[in-house]
Amino acid sequence: MTTNRVVRNTLALFTGQTGAQLLALAFMAYLTKTLPENDVGSLSFAFTFVVLLNVLSEFGMWTLIVRDVARNLTLAADYFWNSLVLKTLLAVLAALLGWLVLALFYPAHDLRVLCWIAMAWLLFNAWYFSAAALFRAFQEHHLDGVLSFSGKLVYVLGGLVVLITVRDLRWVAAAFTLAMGAQCLVAIVLVVRRHPALRFTCSLSRQYFLLCHAFLFFAINAFTTLHLKFALMVIGKFCTRAEIAYFNIASMLVLVPIVLANAFVQSMYPVLSECHAQGDAEFWPKVKLGMRWLAALAFPVIFFMSIDGGRMITGVFKREYVAGLVPLQILLWGLGLEFFNPFSGHVLYVLNRQKTVIVITAASVVTNIIANLILVPRYGIIGASCAMVISLSVMFWGYALALRRWLPLTHLFGRILPPLLVAGALAPLAWWLRAHVPFVVNGALYCLLCAAAYFGLGLLRWQDLHMFAAGRGARPVAPDADDITAVNE
Repeated sequence: MTTNRVVRNTLALFTGQTGAQLLALAFMAYLTKTLPENDVGSLSFAFTFVVLLNVLSEFGMWTLIVRDVARNLTLAADYFWNSLVLKTLLAVLAALLGWLVLALFYPAHDLRVLCWIAMAWLLFNAWYFSAAALFRAFQEHHLDGVLSFSGKLVYVLGGLVVLITVRDLRWVAAAFTLAMGAQCLVAIVLVVRRHPALRFTCSLSRQYFLLCHAFLFFAINAFTTLHLKFALMVIGKFCTRAEIAYFNIASMLVLVPIVLANAFVQSMYPVLSECHAQGDAEFWPKVKLGMRWLAALAFPVIFFMSIDGGRMITGVFKREYVAGLVPLQILLWGLGLEFFNPFSGHVLYVLNRQKTVIVITAASVVTNIIANLILVPRYGIIGASCAMVISLSVMFWGYALALRRWLPLTHLFGRILPPLLVAGALAPLAWWLRAHVPFVVNGALYCLLCAAAYFGLGLLRWQDLHMFAAGRGARPVAPDADDITAVNE
C-alpha cells in the first residue's frame, strides 16, 4: 500500500494549525469589538514581544531535532531531555533580555506589565517545541495539530471568561501563558507515554553538542523572526497603539493562508531529509513539484484577498479597522514570496547549507531593519508593509540564486508562473462576484474555479501526489535526466 505521508501530515497539521489560527482570529475579532483600539494594540505588542524572545529560548533546536531524529530514531531520548534542560536556562536568559529592552525603549508601565506576565510563556513554548519536534520526527504530525488547536481553544475560552467578567488585559495575558503551559504538559506526557524508551538522560557533552549544532538554526530563526516581527516593534515606538492594532489585524489575515504553506513545508522536511540521505533520484522532482503546488495554493488566495479584503476586515472586525486595508493589500504580495521562501530554506537545510541560509536571511533582515527605520517614521504602517515586501523580495531572490545550480531559474519560474497567470486570468470573476455574494462565497467559488483550471490544464495532477510518498511502498516515478544529474552532484 502506498503511504502518502506528506499529504496525510500536511492535512493533519493544516487542520490543527488552521483551526488554531481561526480561533485566534475569532478571538481577536471579539477583542476588537469589545475593547478600544489602544488596548488591542497593547496586547498585540506584548504577544509579539515574547514571540521575538522565544527565538532565544528555543534556540533553533526544533529544526535540529526533527532533522537528526528523523534520520536516526535512537537519538530521540538524548536530544529530547537535554534540550529541555538547555531551554530552561535559555528561557531565563531571554526573560532578562526582555526586561532590559523594555527598560531602555518602552517606558509605558502598563505595556511592560503585560509583557512581563506573558514572559512565562517562553519556557512553556520552548519545551513544547521539543515535544513537537519528536512528533514530527516520528511522523505523528496529527498530535501536534490536535495540541495546537486544543491549546489555542483553552486560551480563547480563558480569554473570553476574563473579558466577560473582569475585562482586565493582565488576565488575558495570563490566560495566554497558562494555556501554553497546559499544552506543553500534555505534549510531554504524550511523548513519554507513547515512547517508553525515552528515559531521562542529562549530559553536558550532549548539551554542548546541541548548542553548537543548533546555533546556525538559531541564527536563521533569529533573522527570520526579526524579519517578520521587527516592524511591529518599530510601530510600537513611533506610532500609536491603535496603529499597532490595525497593522496586527492585517498581519493576522495574511498569516491564515501561510499556515497551509507552513504545514506543507514542515511535512515535506523529514521526507526530503530521508530522501536525500538515501541518495534518492526523486529528490529534485519532489522539490520542483512542491514549488508548483505551493504556487497553486498561494496565488488564488493573494488575488482574492487583494480584491475582497475590505469586506473581510469590516465583516470580521469593527469598521474602524478598515485602516488596515492598504497594509493588508501590500502584505499580500509579500505573502506570495513567503509561500516559497521557507520551502527553499528547508531544501538548503537538507543539503546541509545552513550557512547559505544565514547569509540570505541576514541580508533580508538588514534590509528589513533599514527599510522599517526609514519608512515607518514617515509613512507609518503603510511604510512597514512596504518594508516587508522589499525584504521578502531580497530573501526570495537569494534563495533562487542559491538553488540555481540544481534548480535553474527557468525551471523555478516554469513551476511558479503558470499558476500565477491562471489565477490572474480568473481574478475579474472575483471582482464581479464581490458585488453579488458574501465574501466567503466569493472566495470559495474563485478558489474552486482556480483549482478546476489547474487540474483541467494539467498544471496539477492527482497522480503527482504519489511523488510525495516516502519510505517503502512509495510508487516509483521516473526522474528527468537533469534531476539525476542534480542528485549525483
